[in-house]
Amino acid sequence: MASLINGTRNGRWYKIGDEEVPSVTTVLNGFKNPHWLMEFLVKQAGGDTRLLYDKKSEALRIGTLVHESIDKILNNESIIIEHDHEVQKALISFLGFWKKFNPKPIAKETTLYCEEQRNGSLRFPFAGTADLVAEIDGELWMLDYKTSQQLNPDMGLQLTAYKMLWDC
Repeated sequence: MASLINGTRNGRWYKIGDEEVPSVTTVLNGFKNPHWLMEFLVKQAGGDTRLLYDKKSEALRIGTLVHESIDKILNNESIIIEHDHEVQKALISFLGFWKKFNPKPIAKETTLYCEEQRNGSLRFPFAGTADLVAEIDGELWMLDYKTSQQLNPDMGLQLTAYKMLWDC
């Protein structure tokens, strides 16, 4: 059994048996901030690092509200989103996807991990939470809701890691 560890300072961590492992996104975040990228981001913020954190906080707020709203939609609960264009836009996109592909949910917000051991250690020393696993046209799909307007190569790596854990 795996459980999320609350109150960590360095990303998201899970406990699997006696071991503590990072989330897939925590692992990926550790590789994505080379010095040149940080310099670019600081320049984009006009040298004001608070602006960087404000943008990150706003993105986190939008992502959290969209995830919570999608969960309510999938549980046939009502939602009201007023005066929040970014959240409305994301939900309209999700509903368009849902109408077009008609997924049949298999698992929602499920913690993925592997307890299998290799040489006395976890085979996959990481864990994660899949937003939705569904069947579409007879195929298994693993979906992770994203609210960013930019594709990030880490998104594919994240889903690949989730698939490894799902198959374990």
